[in-house]
Amino acid sequence: MKPFDAIIVGARCGGASLAIFLAQKGYSVCMIDKTVFPSDNFSTHVFGGWELYAQLNVEDAIKKAGAPEMTRFRVGFEECSFEAPMVVTPSVCGLRRIKHDQILLDETVNHPQITFMPNCRLTGLLYEGEEVCGITVKEESTIKNLYGKVIVGADGRDSDVANLAGAAKYDVAESPRCIFYAYYKNVTPTPMPTFEFYWSDHDIVLVNPCDEDLHCLVVMPLQEHYKTWARSPDNRLRHKISQLSSLSSRFSGARMIGRARGTDRLESYLRQSYGKGWVLVGDAGAAVHPCAGAGIEQAMACSEVLAACIDDFLTDRLPWSQAMDRYTEFRDPYVRQNRNAALSLAKLPPVQSDVIPWVRLISTLPTFTHKFIHQIPGFISASTDAAKFNGLKGMLGIND
Repeated sequence: MKPFDAIIVGARCGGASLAIFLAQKGYSVCMIDKTVFPSDNFSTHVFGGWELYAQLNVEDAIKKAGAPEMTRFRVGFEECSFEAPMVVTPSVCGLRRIKHDQILLDETVNHPQITFMPNCRLTGLLYEGEEVCGITVKEESTIKNLYGKVIVGADGRDSDVANLAGAAKYDVAESPRCIFYAYYKNVTPTPMPTFEFYWSDHDIVLVNPCDEDLHCLVVMPLQEHYKTWARSPDNRLRHKISQLSSLSSRFSGARMIGRARGTDRLESYLRQSYGKGWVLVGDAGAAVHPCAGAGIEQAMACSEVLAACIDDFLTDRLPWSQAMDRYTEFRDPYVRQNRNAALSLAKLPPVQSDVIPWVRLISTLPTFTHKFIHQIPGFISASTDAAKFNGLKGMLGIND
């Protein structure tokens, strides 16, 4: 059998985007996945990397799939909240993965160089000497050998490719929080599509509209509370809604669609990115805590860079090790930045009770609010006052 230029194990964000990027460069790709699509996937849901979606030729399909673009951000605690337009990106979207991933797969059909094999499970790696040259798969009851010039593991946190290749983890950070989420129908929406972030006691609560007029409610309790939550996640989510006055009235007529889902297996890590003939992308090679919602874009951004590095190798511009070192030199600092931001957010303590009366006062008296807001530019522009400026950067957790 003539070998493929690349074989990709895993057909979700990292795998499907890599397949498209490689096909755009003219390479033949075989992509397998143990799942039959369309199917859901455990995931956070908010993303806004529109340039990547445009390059993958799926931006319009994503935006037309029914999830409103959120252009505003709200953060709150107790009965106080602050809201503003999105700044880092013009908008974000909360499309469910059952639709998001299918759109990426639908785009692969437009590339005849891509062969997709669903319901196909990896059972082993094939070697030529010490170099991986293919994979053994089980498709229904049939065992097959597939050969490729490059073997890619894009098969998630429990990556079979990583485990079979012996890719070691490093920079491992234990998870400070677990996660539970569910979808709800008949939630009263905000006047404009808004991504909502709340502190509630020790918990982080996220709310966003998604497709089919659903809302996704995500709660991230402390890791030590996982067993308590896991015993009755539906009731725990309902109780959490009741604790937040800004949500309780809007969820009063809501009903959960499907079941609540949760996990505590959320450590952040990097893995050895490549070996002889194989390479990892997405959560297979690097994962961060979902607190910052960076996983989808991280997987696709790394796939874009990896496609360029594989191109360098397949066109003989660089030997394998140099091409993959270039990929790693991009991936590791990029993932560490995402990891540090997520863990910093996840580890923040609850808002202290003695601060809340002051915030209520500031946010409800126009004179105080006006004075408070006008103090901020003075701190930001205080380049002549190093103590004030460094104090502000320290408060915001900004490192030079």
